[in-house]
Amino acid sequence: MASAIYNKAGFDEHGIHCKSGTRFNDKGYDADGYDSNGYDRKGRNRNGRNLFGNDRDGFDRTGWNPSGFNRTGIHKNGTRYNDKGYDFEGFDSDGFNKYGYNRTGYDSEGFNSECIHINGTNYGDDGYNVNGFNILKIHRNGTMYNDQGLDFDGYDNYGFNNIMNYPFLHRNGTKYDDNGFDFSGLTIDGFNRNGWHYDTHMNKNGTDRDDNGCTWYDYN
Repeated sequence: MASAIYNKAGFDEHGIHCKSGTRFNDKGYDADGYDSNGYDRKGRNRNGRNLFGNDRDGFDRTGWNPSGFNRTGIHKNGTRYNDKGYDFEGFDSDGFNKYGYNRTGYDSEGFNSECIHINGTNYGDDGYNVNGFNILKIHRNGTMYNDQGLDFDGYDNYGFNNIMNYPFLHRNGTKYDDNGFDFSGLTIDGFNRNGWHYDTHMNKNGTDRDDNGCTWYDYN
């Protein structure tokens, strides 16, 4: 009796695996790559549908994808846009996605996600960068600070930044400015810039009144 010949996957011509002696290998898949429930490693059955009945393009048996669009790009609401105003590809009627970029990757001001203008520089044709500053670090509002109170480099007027990865650091690289105040305006001992303790409401001179005879409550 001739011995069975197995392919590289370990199956013979009858679809029996050499190690398990069954139609399924040690990972539970048959010679065609489907498990006992008829699904492959990507969760698709022999007809290309997943456990939810969606085909490889994401459409269910009735022709709708999970976002509510059919193959022609029409939403269930009868228009080319979903209830949030985005089409099949995720763009609104002006051609911008939810992140504010158009199909070529630029926002309405002509900047891409790397802050490069469509003209190839860091500045738009009007001379301002993506944050609204010109090369002289003047904001389009005419001051050194944008409407959020941050300058060209992202620092406020006390020298603190508000960058997500390095929150509230001073220009000097620490959490405190050169006078010992942090981003919230307190020293490590809890005194604010006017000399009042945040918790006790006592003045730095050790009394409940400052040199002008005023208390904490006169300022707050």
